[in-house]
Amino acid sequence: MRISLFVGVALTLSVDLFAQVTLTSIPITNLSDTKLSKNGREQAAAPLTLPFWDDFSYYSKKRPVESLWETYASVSINDGMAVNPVSLKVATFDGYDANGKPYKSGADILVKGFGDELVSQPIDLTLVPNEKKGTVYLSFYYQAQGNGEVPDSGDRLVVSFNGLQGWEEVETVDVINASNFTFKSIYVDPKFFHSGFQFRITNFGRLSGPYDTWNVDYVYLNMDRTATDSSTPDRAIAKPLTSLLKDYWAIPYKHFIKDSVNNFNPPSFGLYNFKQGNNQPLNYFSYDTIIIYKNEVKSKAAHALDSFKSILPSLVGLNFRTLPISKLPLARYFDKKADSVTIKLKIGLTSRDNDPTRDYTANYSPVDFRNNDTIRSTYTLSSFYAYDDGEAEYGAGVNQSGAELAYQFNMKTTEADVLRKIDIYFPDFGDQSSQVFELRIWKTLFDATPIVLYKQTVPVKRSAKNKFISYALDPAQPVSVQGTFYVGWKQNTTARMDVGFDANTDSADRIFYNTSGTWTKNTDLKGSLMIRPVFGKGTTNVVTEVTKESKSIEIYPNPSQGVFYVPNVVEQITVYDSFGSPVDFFSEDQLERKKIQVINRNGLLIVRMLIDNQWVSQRIIVQD
Repeated sequence: MRISLFVGVALTLSVDLFAQVTLTSIPITNLSDTKLSKNGREQAAAPLTLPFWDDFSYYSKKRPVESLWETYASVSINDGMAVNPVSLKVATFDGYDANGKPYKSGADILVKGFGDELVSQPIDLTLVPNEKKGTVYLSFYYQAQGNGEVPDSGDRLVVSFNGLQGWEEVETVDVINASNFTFKSIYVDPKFFHSGFQFRITNFGRLSGPYDTWNVDYVYLNMDRTATDSSTPDRAIAKPLTSLLKDYWAIPYKHFIKDSVNNFNPPSFGLYNFKQGNNQPLNYFSYDTIIIYKNEVKSKAAHALDSFKSILPSLVGLNFRTLPISKLPLARYFDKKADSVTIKLKIGLTSRDNDPTRDYTANYSPVDFRNNDTIRSTYTLSSFYAYDDGEAEYGAGVNQSGAELAYQFNMKTTEADVLRKIDIYFPDFGDQSSQVFELRIWKTLFDATPIVLYKQTVPVKRSAKNKFISYALDPAQPVSVQGTFYVGWKQNTTARMDVGFDANTDSADRIFYNTSGTWTKNTDLKGSLMIRPVFGKGTTNVVTEVTKESKSIEIYPNPSQGVFYVPNVVEQITVYDSFGSPVDFFSEDQLERKKIQVINRNGLLIVRMLIDNQWVSQRIIVQD
């Protein structure tokens, strides 16, 4: 029997045959908190006038802005869902609404219809001169699938214009190439020229989840154009920086500083030239900012790395290129005795995209094409490892009781170190049901008998967007790791237990799963789980140990026959026998208590409970 790990839903095969690791869209929150960068087009008056332009690159939040878009709540603005976009960030359409819920839920998961939509603010087209009424075109770039789920046959993007008689479909876009962005131009018939003209882009596909994904970029409406006109005086940064730290976006500082030079890797970024026939020289600059924390004192220094570095050979029009930066932060910038360090990189293009001596002022003003010329990235050297960049595009989960999931970490030091907690981001999808899982740390997976270093039953703690929750490890059972180790869990139920999933960093070959007694490497998902192992000595752990007398917790019944209860204020629990060996048990949250059932173990047991950052130990007798 072949067990498959895949993105999506098994439509015709049972759970018994397939392990399902599925993706769930994260709700778009704080929709009213919208901020438009000063570098964008700040044209708040209604109706708008030509040109209309939005490449989504200057958004500080996760959805379009009200000054350009009237309807936008369900569309996600992100860096992670597109593959090789033409400019920073895209608008993503799928089958989830703004709250991260399916538009249609129920037994029929194949139901299709119109999902997300993006509707422009009113635009006054009565101002278009008569001699130019045949030159108005709307254009954009689109990509089917990207890092999401591929649209099915019959799925499409639909573009509509609103005439005086209501909305009218003017163009349907089908799947052409799931890996590249395709340019689309649509003629605006003069019959639509009124003072309240609007255009709408919406997707048609499955409405039961994050399926049939479309990415849209670089939306541009103007006159003096033709059907094949894809040229604007714009050279843009198209892809954000990759990691400076090779595989990771965060490394424990004491591990990094052992070999700081070899722990660096030149990050790269993507470029696109929108100006056809424009081969003028293009340069970039780069800066670092090193923030050092030492003995609770913060210091900061900035350094110029590349200055007017020429991009050679020149980037010809309508072409994409990936470029590594030339210079990296120097080892002498880092204090070996620091507690932690934050590195910030800034990359910018030196372009003449808004050159008033050319045709910019007459044809493109007030659009600021320079707003997509700068990117910033942050890298952390603290106490933890992170493959993810801190931004989740999805949640990912295994919906099978007894399934195990393991995430491999390779330490950047040859020395052993002690883990003190595991940070995990469980997105809040609105499900407030109580769930628990068995947190596990393995030394090996593929020996005849995998070596489990630690296991503890803990609750699923859901949190706000991209906020990690710490799971403190029991200080009475220190976990020392060296070289390669694995962090993950064994799932106790079939309920959804989605962890944050970063789609635009890829550590997929370090994800393993076990649903039938054999560990298998993931080959289908592409991305990173938002799980971070945190290091430190036991003396630095903020969790303290207290005795029964200083903090009394009632365990009942005691003695018991293997089933007992503790109050619901208990956050984590471990059970040991009288020799200090861990005891397997099940945990179930009830209304005002937790039900604990130990597995095949009698005699005197030690129950250790975490309450308000304090560990409490209690003895209990289990007898037949």
